[in-house]
Amino acid sequence: MHEGTMIDGSFVEVPRQRNTRGKKISKWQETINRKNSKLRVRVEHVFGFMEECLHGMSSRVVGFSRNAAFNTLTNLVYNLCRYEQVMRFGMN
Repeated sequence: MHEGTMIDGSFVEVPRQRNTRGKKISKWQETINRKNSKLRVRVEHVFGFMEECLHGMSSRVVGFSRNAAFNTLTNLVYNLCRYEQVMRFGMN
């Protein structure tokens, strides 16, 4: 799986560092992998929540402005649900 990075407005792929036979990756590479993994998990959980609880991101509306409104309202509902979770569990 490849990771990506935005550099000067363009997307650049950065491959994940992996062990090879008989050779371990360095502590620096482990740190980079862990940092990328934490970011990826946060993003995937948002889309997973939208898929499960909000019945997906698929819309059957016609027109750019209606799709934009649908996506905006879906994001608003996600943010409200997340705010409620933060308040209920006392997270910061």
